Amino acid sequence: MEFDNTLSSDVLIYHILSDCDNPVINRHMIAFQAQSNIENENDCIFIDHISNQYNKQTSDSDHFLATVELIITNRNSDYEIASEAINLCIKQIKKVLRNNIEIQRRQLKIMSSITSYSDDCILNRNLTLQLNEMDVYSLEEDFSDLDILFGGIELNVQ
Repeated sequence: MEFDNTLSSDVLIYHILSDCDNPVINRHMIAFQAQSNIENENDCIFIDHISNQYNKQTSDSDHFLATVELIITNRNSDYEIASEAINLCIKQIKKVLRNNIEIQRRQLKIMSSITSYSDDCILNRNLTLQLNEMDVYSLEEDFSDLDILFGGIELNVQ
């Protein structure tokens, strides 16, 4: 099977979690960290791309270790209840991600899990993930990425 490099790991994880039929995950608002607005939300999963660390180069690709952070939040004022809810959510996230064939190809590694409180007493658990990514390139002209960015607008690229 061929490696699917069309989506970065953070976007892939977003789609997997948004489209899954897991009742625990479905209770959460899922968004990218840059889109975060948790004022009216109870349970949230925020996805944030942290970095790409160069790993190796081949004749037609660059390989990276992508670091993605999931931030799972819970507003329950009872620490024990909030912590258990977040733990259950993390177990379900791991289950859903590890059962996905593309995530398996990218060799998911859980790097760390850190618990904290935000200023407004929201319990957060930051789950740091590492996955393999590959950027395939060709020496031939390929403007397909421009079509994605500019939505079919005809461009004269020289």
